[in-house]
Amino acid sequence: MNFRGDTVLHPTDDMLSGPYPARPRALLAKATMIVAGLTVFGGAGWGQSNEAQRCLSPGPSDAVITACTRLIDSGQLKPAEAGPAYLHRSAAERNQGQFDAALRDADVVLRLDPKSLDAYMVRGTIYGIKKDLDAAIGDFDVVLRLEPDHIEAHANRGAAYAQKHDIEAALRDFDAVVRLEPRSSAAYYQRGMAYRLAGRHDSAFQDFTTAVRLAPENAFALTDLATCYLDGLGVEKDRKKGAELLDKAAQKGFAPAKEMLARLNPARP
Repeated sequence: MNFRGDTVLHPTDDMLSGPYPARPRALLAKATMIVAGLTVFGGAGWGQSNEAQRCLSPGPSDAVITACTRLIDSGQLKPAEAGPAYLHRSAAERNQGQFDAALRDADVVLRLDPKSLDAYMVRGTIYGIKKDLDAAIGDFDVVLRLEPDHIEAHANRGAAYAQKHDIEAALRDFDAVVRLEPRSSAAYYQRGMAYRLAGRHDSAFQDFTTAVRLAPENAFALTDLATCYLDGLGVEKDRKKGAELLDKAAQKGFAPAKEMLARLNPARP
């Protein structure tokens, strides 16, 4: 789970895991969960076989699950070797939507290693997907007690707080993410969404502006910044500027921007 390089945040209404960023809306009805995508959780130095390599290396989730299952079922793994196999299988199961199986595997990892930050992160994101936000926050709390500057834990916990409508708590976490990753467009974008939920439109406008400055190709930030201009949220209304921003996002193939632009400039008969 690597927040760096704007690859973590993916808040969606369905709380699915995947790469950043979020689906923007002119009026966001509710905060959404940030879920990190599948990454490699560092091998234990034991896996030299092809099966171990397939289990511990990035690849299609179904292939990872198959390889890790064969290793686990072999009965030949020591506890220090079994942990990475269960952890990789848990993350792959999560990405395949096999959430109950993923939780069982994450629990096994934590029994083997009660201080496994990766296992708490995987399990916390699963709880978030299942809308068990208190459990998700609990797991992210553990990670932050063990590693106070864990970026992904702050980002995920902030999103969980936002889903619970505790926007001030969410903003504290998003502030931490911005402090830790001041060059991340994703960090500013997500905090801007929280500011919008709090009705702090001036701050939301500033964060969306910074997100676009840091990543001009960020179609999501472009689209939400456009809504600021179109609706006069934190800035004076400017239909032309809003349309220009939507057009930039639409040129990148972003369907919501195309739809908004079509409504803004309906074809004349």
